[in-house]
Amino acid sequence: EDASTIEGIFPNDSEIFLPEDQEPMNLDPLIFEKMPYLRLLKLAYFQIRCQLPQGLHSFPRDLRYLRWDCYPLRTLGSNFTPHNLVYLSMTDSELEKLWDEFQDMKNLKYVDLGGSKKLTCLPNLSRANIWKLDLEFCTNLVELPPLKFHTNFDDAKNETKEINFYNGCILDEKCDLLLLEGVWFGGLKDCFLNLNMCSNLRIVSEMSGNIKYICLRSTAIEELHTSIGYLNNLFVLDLFGCRHLKNLPSSICDSASLSILDMHGCVSINTFPKLPKTLKALDLSGTSIQRINSSSFESMPFLKNFYMNNCTKLESIPTTICKLKSLQVLSFINCSKLKSFPEILEPMENLEMLYLNGTGIEVVPPSISLLAKLQNLDLRECKNLKSIPISNIYNMCNVYIFIDENPTQQHLIVSLPFDVNISTMLDHSKCKGSCLDMNRVSFLNSQFVGLIDFSRDEKKIKLASWFDNLKF
Repeated sequence: EDASTIEGIFPNDSEIFLPEDQEPMNLDPLIFEKMPYLRLLKLAYFQIRCQLPQGLHSFPRDLRYLRWDCYPLRTLGSNFTPHNLVYLSMTDSELEKLWDEFQDMKNLKYVDLGGSKKLTCLPNLSRANIWKLDLEFCTNLVELPPLKFHTNFDDAKNETKEINFYNGCILDEKCDLLLLEGVWFGGLKDCFLNLNMCSNLRIVSEMSGNIKYICLRSTAIEELHTSIGYLNNLFVLDLFGCRHLKNLPSSICDSASLSILDMHGCVSINTFPKLPKTLKALDLSGTSIQRINSSSFESMPFLKNFYMNNCTKLESIPTTICKLKSLQVLSFINCSKLKSFPEILEPMENLEMLYLNGTGIEVVPPSISLLAKLQNLDLRECKNLKSIPISNIYNMCNVYIFIDENPTQQHLIVSLPFDVNISTMLDHSKCKGSCLDMNRVSFLNSQFVGLIDFSRDEKKIKLASWFDNLKF
C-alpha cells in the first residue's frame, strides 16, 4: 500500500499481542514524512515496540490522535507543530519536554504522560482546551504551567455521573475508611488533573475552566495558586501526603462546588483551615493541628464525613461541633492528647459513627444522648477511660459500644438502667487473657441486655456462667 495514503495506524486490541521478549522494531527518522495524511497513530506497548535509533524528524501536521507507549526519545521531533492534536498519550516515555515555543493548541483535550520520569517541564497550556491531564509519577516535574480546562461543560454530563458514582462509596456509606482510594481514578475519563506522586513538583500555576477532580497527592507543593478557589465546578481536591503544604489560599472559602477535601498527612498544616460551606467530606488526619476554633464548625452545614485520625497534637474539640447537623461519621482515632469529648449542646440527629479509639479521654459526656441515631461508639484502646454513661442513652436502639479490657481500667463504670434497650458489644479480641475479668468492670443496676463478642468461642463459654448468676 502507498504510504502517502495512510490515515491511521490503529491495530485492533484483540489482533496483536507481542511476547515480552519480542525484539523492538527500528524506525527510520523520516518514516512519517512519507505519511502526510496520517491522523491516527496508536503504538501500544503490548502490540508493537519501536525504537528510533537515529531520532525522529517530525510527526505529521494533521495528526490528531497520538498514542505511543514507552516512547524512546526526549522530544517529539524538531519540527512538530501540535495545532491539530486532540489526544496525546505517551505513558512511561523518555520524554523530557514536549515543545519549546508557545503554541496555539485549542484542539488539545487529552494528555497522558504518566510514568514519564524524565519529564522536567510542560509548555504553557493556557490556550488549550484540556479535559484530562495525567502526569502521575512524573517525578522530575518541578513546575506546572498555566492551564486552561474545557469551557463547554454541557459535554461533561456523563463524566459528572461517574464522579458522583465514586463519591457515593464514601458519602453515602458510613464507614471508617479513608476518604479517597485508588478507585477514584478508575472510571474517570475526563474532567481531572492527576499529579499523583510528582514528588518534586513545587509550583502549581494559574488554572481556569471546568475541572472537577484535582489530585496533588504526595507532591512537594508548599502553597496553592489562588485561582483554585475560583474553579466553579471543582468537586474533589486531593492533597493527601503533601507534607510541605503549609496552608490553603483564602480563596478556597469562595468555592461554590468543592465537596471532598483530603488533607491526610499534610504534616505542615498546624492550624484548622478556613473552608467552604459546600464540603461534604473532610480528612485532616495526620496534620499538626493543635486546636480548632469554635467558629470553624459553624460554616459547614453539609459536612457528612469528618476525619482527624492520628492528630497527635490535638488537645480539644470545641462544643460548636454540634453545629455539624449533617454529620454522619466523626473520627478522632489515635488523637492521644485528646483528653475529653465536648458536651453536646444541641441534637446531632444524623451522626451514626463516632470513633474515639486510642484517644486519652476519661469520660464520655452524658449529653451523648443527643446523638439520636448513633450506631457505633468505638472506645477501644482508651487507656484513661473511667466511665461510660450508658444510662443517658438507654433509648437508643442498635447502639454498639466497643471497649477492650485494659489493666489500667480498674474502675471502669458502665451504668445501665432497668429498662435498658441497648445492644452493647465489648470487644476483647486483643486481650491476652482467656476471658474478661469482671471484677474490673462494674455494671450498675444490672438489668443487662447485651451482646458480648469475643474472638474465641471458649471465651463466650467461660463468661456464660457469670451471666447465669444475673437476675433479669
